[in-house]
Amino acid sequence: MKAFILGGAGFIGSHFCELLLKRNIRTTVYDNLSAGILGNLESCMTSARFKFIRADLNDTAKLRRAMAGHDFVFHFADATDIRTAFKHPGDYVDGNVLGNFKVLEAMRANGIRDFAYPSSTAVFVDATTIPTPEDYGPLLPQTLYGGSKLANEGLISSYAHTYGMRAWIFRFADIVGGRMNHGVLFDFINKLKQDPARLGILGNGKQMRSFLLVDECARAALHASERSKEQVGIYNVGSQDQISITAAAKVITRTMGLRGVRFEYAGGARGWKGDALSNFITIKKLRRLGWKPRYDSAESLAIATGRLAKEIRNA
Repeated sequence: MKAFILGGAGFIGSHFCELLLKRNIRTTVYDNLSAGILGNLESCMTSARFKFIRADLNDTAKLRRAMAGHDFVFHFADATDIRTAFKHPGDYVDGNVLGNFKVLEAMRANGIRDFAYPSSTAVFVDATTIPTPEDYGPLLPQTLYGGSKLANEGLISSYAHTYGMRAWIFRFADIVGGRMNHGVLFDFINKLKQDPARLGILGNGKQMRSFLLVDECARAALHASERSKEQVGIYNVGSQDQISITAAAKVITRTMGLRGVRFEYAGGARGWKGDALSNFITIKKLRRLGWKPRYDSAESLAIATGRLAKEIRNA
């Protein structure tokens, strides 16, 4: 297989690239570096099987030329910051939904059939079934981030059935690890770096989260894409438990070696408009394919904290 990774210089994309190269899969990363960092691919650059192209999705001619000759497309190039979506909805929809359309069109032009896309548990906000299965409905996202993910799920499914493609859609829980540039773990570490005695927490701290280490996320997605026979397969990707944001804060402070940190809550059930009270999902479909995570939420968070805190400290 020759893989084409859009947004491969980003957080999840770069870890996925490393995994593909470890499997001896020839890999091309296509990234404009607007959010990704070339340094994230440092370990990949030495491989003869690796190629990097700095370019934008909006350059559709270049995208089609670059994608030619590949067998599988992994699309990690969409924006993932919920706050950015709230402030700039037009840019967000243009980049994420229309960007996904451009990727699918480039695939169609090149006759590439296999496609993997990272969706999110944001499509499940306030689900009444916890943990939430893949077939839960109706899906009524409460953020532009979740809405764009669900829109892309529909677009991908329609392309797969209309043009004879295969697609793997992964609904990620909270993915954590080194190279993160936003999210609760990133925010908490940066707050504690500025003031190790206190930590501001949005909401009441009772929001529940399922955390999965990014290494496990990449392993799960590749495992499913190698084994699933569905034309359009939707897979939840997360750990097998959940912990509260307050419990997460305790894991983070303990891992950083901090004692007596005062937690200060903003109040309210949610940290922001559209904040999920829980993102706990079932992973039965992945388990049927023979995959399960090696760490629970607290263990994943502790490992990720150690890595990310070191990166932030050395930045």
